[in-house]
Amino acid sequence: MHGERRLQVQLLSVPDCPLVQKVRSSLDNCLRQAKLQAVVEELVGEYSSPTLLVNGFDVTGRPTPSGAQISCRLDLPNDEEILAALCVVPVLDCEHEREKQLLRAAFRTLLDTTHSVRMSDLSAITGLDRDMATEYVGRLCQLGLLKLDPNGAIVGAAGLSVSHTKHELVFEGRRFWAWCALDILGIFGALGASGFTKSSGALGNEPIQVDFVDGVPQQTGIVIFIPDISLVTSICRDWCPNVILFPSKTEGDEWLRNRPLDGSLLSIQNVAKVAEKIWSSI
Repeated sequence: MHGERRLQVQLLSVPDCPLVQKVRSSLDNCLRQAKLQAVVEELVGEYSSPTLLVNGFDVTGRPTPSGAQISCRLDLPNDEEILAALCVVPVLDCEHEREKQLLRAAFRTLLDTTHSVRMSDLSAITGLDRDMATEYVGRLCQLGLLKLDPNGAIVGAAGLSVSHTKHELVFEGRRFWAWCALDILGIFGALGASGFTKSSGALGNEPIQVDFVDGVPQQTGIVIFIPDISLVTSICRDWCPNVILFPSKTEGDEWLRNRPLDGSLLSIQNVAKVAEKIWSSI
């Protein structure tokens, strides 16, 4: 999203693992399909083998063990799990830890208070002086990870919004909005929340409702279009409008047929696993 995606792809295996070639081939196919170039680091040692990591995230959604753990894995990632990780992992990427600290604080404050956050409050919460906080807020707004109202107060952070959008979220008796369909999956997943969303799609029909139990989407068959993010300048302005839910892959394919958009149509179940991990970081 900064003009170049920061992807660290690692393929872990034990010596002479008979399954590693299958995962390597799937990864190569997915990188071509997503039109991504990435250096794949292959590590051979005492691992759960084979394991594919994108920026440290196991693409199957399995928790990454903290230490060496030799074992044979039969739960090989499928192409859609790999694509979901490649497309979603970089979305909330910040260049500096201080930026991420401020993004976390803005997100949590919006969540806790359900109303906009003043710059002075954000400065006090983070311990950053006003000028430094203002500089980081400006940078995050340029990247499209924060939104301000006309008075300069924060009304949206990392896709969570206290102002109306086309994507409504209801959980714990509270009502929020999101910038796009991916934000919905990440927010519900990271919070482990139960509730529902009504997301207006691209077809001009009734909003698509997705129910969540403990952060997991309950409907099957619904797909999400994740557009290419590699050359996007602003997440919320340039990218989010094209991150859309469709009732089925057939309807998603039909919508894309005459549109010059690069990206992938993926099941919300596979994308939700990645989104939960990414939004959990904030």
